[in-house]
Amino acid sequence: MVEPRRIRVKTWAVLLTVAIGAAASGYGAAQLLKSPEQKAAEAQAPEPSVITVPLERKQLVDAVTWWCDPGRSQDQVVQFPTEPGDVRQIVTESRSTADGGEFGSGDLVLAINGKPRFVIELEVPLYRDIHVGDSGPDVASFAHSLRELGFVVPESSVADADFFSVAKMFYAKRGYVLEIESGLPARDFIAIQGATALIDRALPPVGADATAIQITASSGAAGLRCEFDTSSAPQGVIAGSTAIVHIDGEDIRAVTADVSATSNSPAEGTDDSEGSGGTASAFVALPAGQEQPLVSVEVDFVLEETEQKVLVAPAAAIWQKGNSTYVTVVEQDGQKDVEVTIGLSSAGQAEIAAVSGTLSEGDRLVVGA
Repeated sequence: MVEPRRIRVKTWAVLLTVAIGAAASGYGAAQLLKSPEQKAAEAQAPEPSVITVPLERKQLVDAVTWWCDPGRSQDQVVQFPTEPGDVRQIVTESRSTADGGEFGSGDLVLAINGKPRFVIELEVPLYRDIHVGDSGPDVASFAHSLRELGFVVPESSVADADFFSVAKMFYAKRGYVLEIESGLPARDFIAIQGATALIDRALPPVGADATAIQITASSGAAGLRCEFDTSSAPQGVIAGSTAIVHIDGEDIRAVTADVSATSNSPAEGTDDSEGSGGTASAFVALPAGQEQPLVSVEVDFVLEETEQKVLVAPAAAIWQKGNSTYVTVVEQDGQKDVEVTIGLSSAGQAEIAAVSGTLSEGDRLVVGA
């Protein structure tokens, strides 16, 4: 019984070997029957596939981007005055904090040699020392601020006895004495916009040398303050232009409310043929209801933009022939060259419009045609 089973196994093995051999012989024969042209064609690399991109419809924006910090609309550099002669400048009172912090209208910032310096909301800053009988918009503005702080003072632009009586109360509530005979010193007040101000740095503690103390008081509307060297400042940014603020993945359209620049004077005896440089700043006012970010954010300063959505193609899909400009559109039965005109260009993209024929959103354009 064992022997027949061996015979059957051997028979199947022989048949399988014959079949494989026949297939191999057939493949070899087929190869021999191919012409040289067929063999050469098969040896060539396959044709590269066409790369295409969709034609988009969107608003195109040409902008420059900068990083901006949370800030206020008004930055005021405050230089504390020095006493005449060789009198030492000593801090006698200070609200010392890690970073300066926020001050409300009427708050004391520093006192140097017993002389206070307050922040106060003023529509018209004190541009002079006020004496009894003086009148003007600065007097009226100071009286208005005293009323905002809860003092009872008549609405008047004249610094009369009632005016000074209330001014003395303002000083007294903060631990200081106002000598009416000397007048109301303008240097005692840092005028701010709005009810609060931010001081940019830690204030020196009591007993510290106060020589040449300088701070920046920021007040007014909350927004974004952008500071840069003029050598690297975005060009073409003007007050009133649109700014797009990127906050937590959202694009917030805002307004560039202020743009300013300061230049540095070249040092004496130096060659400054390439310019002395300097600093530039821009303030971006956020729309009503938009919370001010707590950290630096990217801002696109818009130089130019299309008024509405337009057809936009990548620059790599646009090509020229002679004096004409084209894109190549993929169709079901092949490709078609369409002559176009170019509008606004930005960041490797361009606004296009067909000279003849039609172009539609979603058309597939050949890249590198």
